[in-house]
Amino acid sequence: MACLEGGGQRLASAALTRYISLIGLPVSKEDRDPRPRRARKEATMRTTRHITVIWGLMLAVVGVGPVTMALAGSPPASFALLNEPGGDTSVQCSASGPFTMHISMTNRGDVGGVNWFVRVTHQDLDLVDYAIPANTTVQISLIGGSSPGIDNIIKVSGDGPGGSALIGQVSALLGSGGEVFCCTSPTCPPPF
Repeated sequence: MACLEGGGQRLASAALTRYISLIGLPVSKEDRDPRPRRARKEATMRTTRHITVIWGLMLAVVGVGPVTMALAGSPPASFALLNEPGGDTSVQCSASGPFTMHISMTNRGDVGGVNWFVRVTHQDLDLVDYAIPANTTVQISLIGGSSPGIDNIIKVSGDGPGGSALIGQVSALLGSGGEVFCCTSPTCPPPF
C-alpha cells in the first residue's frame, strides 16, 4: 500500500477495510472515518477541549457551593504534633466547652522507645496510662470539656526518659460554639 499514491491509497484502504469486516475482524473507528487523518485529529482535539471546558465549569459551579457552606458552619478545630525524640515533652488541648479529642501516637523503637505507656492527664490531674509496646501505634478518641475545671484541658505525654519514644498527633474538635486550642510543650505554656 505504501507504493500507491493519492486516490489509489484511499481505494486500497477502503478495500482492506471491507475485507477485514468480511472475515469478521473488528474494524477500528479510525478506518471507517472517510476524513483525512489530520481532520480527524483536529475534530478529536476540539471535542476534548469542549469536554474539558464543560467539566471545568461544572466543577467550578458545583464545587464552590458546598465548600462555602461547609466552611461557614464548621465547628472550630485544632491539632498539635508530638516528637519526643526531637525534644517535645507533651501536647495538650483545651476548650471552652465539650470537645472530641483524637490521639494517634507511635512508640518508635528505632529511636530508643521501649514497651511502656501513653499518659493522658486531665486538668484535675487524674490520669490514664495506655500501654504501648515498642514499634506500635495507639489511637484513642475521648470526650473532654464537659466538666469545667476537671477536663477542660487534656495533656498527652510519654512516660519520661527511658520509656516510650512517642511521635504522633492530637486533634480536638469543638462540639458547639466557643474556642479550642492545641499546642506542643515545651514551647506551649504549662497546661496546669
